[in-house]
Amino acid sequence: MKLFWLLPLFLLLFSFIQNSFSEETTLQNIGNNINTKNCNELNPIVSSDGSKLFFCRCDCDNSNENQNIWFSEKGSNGKWMPAVKLGAPLNNKYNNFIASVSPDGNTILLGGIYHENGTMGRGVSISRLSENGWTYPEPLEIDNYYNKSEFSGFFLCDDGKTLLLSLQREDSRGEKDIYVSFMKNDGRWSEPISLGNNINTAEDEISPYLASDGITLFFSSKGHKGYGDADIFISRRLDKSWTNWSEPVNLGDEINTEGWEAYYKTTASGEYAYCVSEKNSLGKSDIFKTKIPDRFRPNAVMLVKGKVINYKTMAPLESKINFSIIPDGDEAGYTSSNPVSGSFRMTLPAGHYYSYEAMAPEFVGSNYDLDLRELYGYKEFERNIELVPAEDSLVCIRNIFFASNQTKLSKESSYERKKLLEFLSENPNTVCEISGYTDSRGSKEINEKLSRERAKNAANYFIRLGISSDRLIMKGFAMKKFVMPNDTEEGRALNRRVEFKVYER
Repeated sequence: MKLFWLLPLFLLLFSFIQNSFSEETTLQNIGNNINTKNCNELNPIVSSDGSKLFFCRCDCDNSNENQNIWFSEKGSNGKWMPAVKLGAPLNNKYNNFIASVSPDGNTILLGGIYHENGTMGRGVSISRLSENGWTYPEPLEIDNYYNKSEFSGFFLCDDGKTLLLSLQREDSRGEKDIYVSFMKNDGRWSEPISLGNNINTAEDEISPYLASDGITLFFSSKGHKGYGDADIFISRRLDKSWTNWSEPVNLGDEINTEGWEAYYKTTASGEYAYCVSEKNSLGKSDIFKTKIPDRFRPNAVMLVKGKVINYKTMAPLESKINFSIIPDGDEAGYTSSNPVSGSFRMTLPAGHYYSYEAMAPEFVGSNYDLDLRELYGYKEFERNIELVPAEDSLVCIRNIFFASNQTKLSKESSYERKKLLEFLSENPNTVCEISGYTDSRGSKEINEKLSRERAKNAANYFIRLGISSDRLIMKGFAMKKFVMPNDTEEGRALNRRVEFKVYER
């Protein structure tokens, strides 16, 4: 009898779990604060932290309006607030669409060229957030840019220097193909290169999106085998060539239908995605949210965030921040801090040791580092960047680190040491103050000795390579100035450091 009564309860519980899982992994309409009955909602662009949403709205019944860009933020209840239409200069009387937003939300990529006389041309433009709002969009200069199709698509990757394009060109296999272009040293962009036959078919490939890991590509295609008009696929970059991709895999019938699906984009965490579908919409095409199955999740990244501030006044600063992979110094990307708040955000793929440097006019560049070689899941890391006014110091380098209880400089520090050596050699009228620090473990006496030895070892490196010892001032601060809390190994590693400040004699 007891088993007889337990069986219905078990079946009810099983059904609840099954339905809950199904609801999370299938498309969920994000509601009428964003979606409408009489318009198409297209191309959702979600900020790296998932709190802001940009999208396009067009083809509204009983309206003569062209396509416009709209915006919404998440409320305290986790739901999207009523969307508002952006004003000039991003929206005008022509068709406007947003292609992508940088991880920090300070840069927007836009379809079309915004001419000064108010007309629009074909191509792609960029706008940046200033103290007075969004700047007038400036065209990206792409070598040998042309498009034989009436339609196009673009996506600026998180590194800020890689651009994906959906175009029809002479070397296209048929309709629109997906291409890649790279920022050059002069600020122009290279001629688009096809991603190759694994991605492109004789039919349309549209809405390219590269996840924050820099490897995982989502796109919509009519040419790969699917369920309907256009389906969403995933492929992963296999090397550095950008033409060698894994065989595209259909995201399955939980996402794709017999209708039209496109514009699949993830949050930086790789947990959720947003896309556009016509099935179960309020009327026309709507924006939907879904939880990403593990097999389709991008690789791990870290969301690095903080503020750039004036070291003396603590006021926020607008700054460009360059990221590189050490010890080789390969570029990993760049971002800019908000001109009003000083805030910045950048996503860094796992598997590398990074250095990043902030630069602003009339301030000395400031260097930091971050070890993500053993990052296996999404994490967020917050650290403010302090810039020293140029009149107070010529250079300040912080990311020279040590293993616990060791005085030998880590090999990852070689890139920054070489930069400082070059600076000291080219500026003989400078003096370098070398300050050694420890974490919180160990006695005061041991740590004081350890910090002095670290400063001494760093100084000896420069002396061996020709820098006079009378230009080097060594100090040991032991546990006096922590840059991070000591309750994690990551924080303790950042506190075991040597800092360099260079002054004019």
